[in-house]
Amino acid sequence: MEHMQIIEQFNTLINNIINRVTLQILIMERDTGAMLKTNEAAMAKMLDDFEYMGKLTEALSHHDVSKSGAQFELNFESNGQELTLLVMGHALPWEDKDALLYTIDDVSEATKEIKELENFAYHDSLTNLHNRTYGMRILNKWLDEKREFVLLFADLDRLKYINDVFGHEEGDKYIISAGNHLRAFPKGAIICRLGGDEYMALIPNMTEDEATQKAAAIATALETDKYLADKEFTYGMSYGCVGVTKTNTSPAKTILSTADEKMYVHKRARKAERRD
Repeated sequence: MEHMQIIEQFNTLINNIINRVTLQILIMERDTGAMLKTNEAAMAKMLDDFEYMGKLTEALSHHDVSKSGAQFELNFESNGQELTLLVMGHALPWEDKDALLYTIDDVSEATKEIKELENFAYHDSLTNLHNRTYGMRILNKWLDEKREFVLLFADLDRLKYINDVFGHEEGDKYIISAGNHLRAFPKGAIICRLGGDEYMALIPNMTEDEATQKAAAIATALETDKYLADKEFTYGMSYGCVGVTKTNTSPAKTILSTADEKMYVHKRARKAERRD
């Protein structure tokens, strides 16, 4: 009898507390998942989004709360919105049942804002490709992970001439067109505009020869772009590829430098062909 009175007093205290808390709070029976208690914040969310509770309880069922204070993150879509929830679970007795109390902090808006900031920080605004900062970050990450991939370094021909003679609007179209053609590398490749007329691609699941052949096809597609049919200028791209293996010990700077040297060899060869 005394034990039941203690539980009743405890539950009354919890009831008083949870209705004052702005976080969402759910109390569920551990074995059945039946809802025993929700606070006003959780109820307001349920009334606003009728899919929410079903999606939430399904997501919670995949997380074991073996001890109080277990923390985890939930990500799911409800009512057309991507939700990110920070959850803390507590085991407790509730009305003579073995229960779990969840406190839920909806950080979806903050997470969205962070993603938008990252997108701004890591993307090139003109081409919507990744930028140098992101490209170098991934390059160093892949090197640390001992991944196998090919690094392609590409440079546009005569961009300054097009800018000077035909205007920067034409130059921007050239830069965007090159970026669009470079997207032809298979899914999983990281395509970056390093700045100006320079690009870098990090290409997994390809050999150096395969990447070079693909780069040649992309360069041809750029040079024969239908946009150029009635133009007084041409597009062109020079490139160099370097295969990186699991046993690589060279730093990012050295690999980029090697690809840059190969690109200039290719550029000089193409200039020689044009003179012939």
